[in-house]
Amino acid sequence: MKIPPCLFLLIMAWGFLTIPLQAQQKTVQSVHREGVTLFNAGKYSEALQKFNLVLKHQPSYVYARVYANKCENAIKQDTGPKADIEGTLAKIVLPSVDFQEVPLSDVITYIRQRAQELTGGKVTPNIIYGGSAEQRDASKVTMKLTQVPITTLLKYVGNQTSCRVRYDEHAIMITPQSNIPKPVAPVKEEKPNPFTKPAPNPFQ
Repeated sequence: MKIPPCLFLLIMAWGFLTIPLQAQQKTVQSVHREGVTLFNAGKYSEALQKFNLVLKHQPSYVYARVYANKCENAIKQDTGPKADIEGTLAKIVLPSVDFQEVPLSDVITYIRQRAQELTGGKVTPNIIYGGSAEQRDASKVTMKLTQVPITTLLKYVGNQTSCRVRYDEHAIMITPQSNIPKPVAPVKEEKPNPFTKPAPNPFQ
């Protein structure tokens, strides 16, 4: 029996509509994860396309709506990565990171080597540690991450080792918080109160 073309189209449409909700949800979540990865890499326009695609198929997906708003604000404010060392490293995403009590010195070497490998030798970040050799060797890093930009990794490393990560023009400075001099509060000069009479001197 030959099926009329219009009936065939109706059967095909019904098949698409009856796709299990669990499979649709998995697809939505995977696209959302791609958007988050792009957002963390500073690729706000590309990330916005992913989140809008999620919202098109599932308008109630709150997380995608929040990230879409973040992307729009970032694009309006032009806060995307600039042509500097931080912006360059924000675009380099490490597929996976697995550190188990790894010394900070080894972590720094790893970041340098991976940046060089992933960019074909075009980027080799100059990372300078501003503490002593004892502080560096005593600092251990333990974390497991996937699809993480190098700038995000450096932020996590700084938090875990109590260090400040600062991007200068030609280098990345990692300095222990204990080595950063604290600002000295200015001493306020006390002005005499013109309405208060000085106490009389009993020896005069």
